[in-house]
Amino acid sequence: MTPDDPQHPAGHASLASGVKNDPRSRKLDRLFFRRIWDFCRPYWTRKGGSRSYVLLALLIGLGLAATAAGGMTTLLYKEINNAVVAKDAAGYWGLTLKYIGLGGAVLAATILATYVEGYLKTDWRRWMTARLMDEYLGHRTYYAITLDGDIDNPDQRIQEEVKPVIDAFTGIPSNILNTSMNVTVQVAILATIAMPLLVATLAYCTVNAFLTYFINKPTIKQNWDSTVAEADLRFGLLSVRTNAETIAFYRGENGERVHLTQRLARAIATQWALLRYQAVVSVATSSVGLVWRLLPALLVVPLYFSGQIEFGVIAAATSAATMINVSVSSFIEFIPMMIKAVPHVVRVAEIREKHATIGTHSQAQHIGHLSRKVRDDVIGFDSFTLSTPGGERILFSNLSVEVRKGTSLLISGPTGTGKSSVLRAIAGLWNVGHGTVHSPPEDRTVYLPQRPYMVLGSLRQQLLYPGNAQVAPSDEEIVHALREACLEELVQRHPDLSAEADWGRILSLGEQQRIGFARAYLSGAEFIFLDEATSAVDVKTERRLYAQLLSRRITLISVGHRASLYGYHDFVLDLRTDGTGEVMSIERYLAHTSDSPPSQRSAV
Repeated sequence: MTPDDPQHPAGHASLASGVKNDPRSRKLDRLFFRRIWDFCRPYWTRKGGSRSYVLLALLIGLGLAATAAGGMTTLLYKEINNAVVAKDAAGYWGLTLKYIGLGGAVLAATILATYVEGYLKTDWRRWMTARLMDEYLGHRTYYAITLDGDIDNPDQRIQEEVKPVIDAFTGIPSNILNTSMNVTVQVAILATIAMPLLVATLAYCTVNAFLTYFINKPTIKQNWDSTVAEADLRFGLLSVRTNAETIAFYRGENGERVHLTQRLARAIATQWALLRYQAVVSVATSSVGLVWRLLPALLVVPLYFSGQIEFGVIAAATSAATMINVSVSSFIEFIPMMIKAVPHVVRVAEIREKHATIGTHSQAQHIGHLSRKVRDDVIGFDSFTLSTPGGERILFSNLSVEVRKGTSLLISGPTGTGKSSVLRAIAGLWNVGHGTVHSPPEDRTVYLPQRPYMVLGSLRQQLLYPGNAQVAPSDEEIVHALREACLEELVQRHPDLSAEADWGRILSLGEQQRIGFARAYLSGAEFIFLDEATSAVDVKTERRLYAQLLSRRITLISVGHRASLYGYHDFVLDLRTDGTGEVMSIERYLAHTSDSPPSQRSAV
């Protein structure tokens, strides 16, 4: 892919916040809960997921044990206070020891439950992230995201957004059950000793729940804006790293500093807005908390003064009411937690929905969809019309080309006529258009782009990428391929093929292009597509590289401008700026261009 291509990725260097910011994604509505269900269901319904249910059952069991112990401590607390009033020292110390023992059991159960919950969260994150990576790579979702530009920072979403969602929703089943059991036990106790306090406690908890929801609702948008602003900042920093050399050549540090400062300012502004509103929320919740502290004094202590209850009942009633409030509050805390999780849920769901859309629907736009046929002996097109993926522009129309196995074709023409797009159509990356594409089986083809992809790993892994060969070549074959690709010096510098390095940084573009040829030699492919694949090597090296391909009787389709490429091909597909094209023999093409005015010859 060249920078002057119609769909060069540079065209998508935009703010994440300007990519997709649908207001419908900021609500706790049916769409949100459907996305939560789609997120949770695969992990809990997967094959071999019994261990997760065992962990969840253990988590619930520990919660129930803690609930039962909590109920017993409430009753013991009453007896302990009565023993103090009665000055029953023996009874007091015996009850206190039991109280301490129950407290230790609750503490142990709580610690173990914390560990089990953490283990369950970690396992869920591992499984879900792996699944999300599979979906990101499946159906070439990553490529569709790059083309459409409608999902920002997919790498950050996969790496960072899964954990907050899991943290928010792992404890919900056990929390609901434990809260229900604990509230039931404490309500039963409180109903027998202080009914007015029970009614007031339940009313307080209900009002607190509604108040918590309504005062936290505005933070959905605030959390969304903050998440997107942070993604913008990360995107800007990543862009500097990706384009470090180009920025250095331009001396663009001041320009980058301005852009990054603007993104940082947006991130800080959203944080300040969120912080200011959280201060308001804290004031509101603290004010409501003051009401809670007054309830026992107003509703229970007068009963003791009138002689209707014992002193210990005050402590027991207060303890039971507190446990009810704590239990309900722990559930209410899921409201702001769920609200905070909204942007994380949406950002994960959008990648999954993109994958599902690609897998179940055609990507064709309003001008149609290409049909495809797998052929062993022919590459070509019948009545071929190709458009850019969004249908914005028709590149060429009604083109018919046939390249027989064992022959070679050079695609030429002025810049912007869609030369590289022909290869994208053959590879199945672009599908918008009309006509039929004839292409060989995928396992018999190799594509060599202008800038080869340098993987992270050893030199051996570099040469064997993408690792689809049924039988891996030996180290001797790898070294031989490097020498055939004019990389003798690389072999001398790195005789150990297990050496790992940042190959994209230490190898020049010319060396990277030769790495691509070495991969092609090792692949055993019968059809090779080259997109300006020798633009960074000299003519002599280019001759050696192509000679190795031709000696293997490989079918070649090349995109390029160099006149030296004519000698390695049988035919030329001459694409023109008016959307037409013509296939000619090399001899006819050269005769045609030599008869053309100089201004036309220079465009070929």
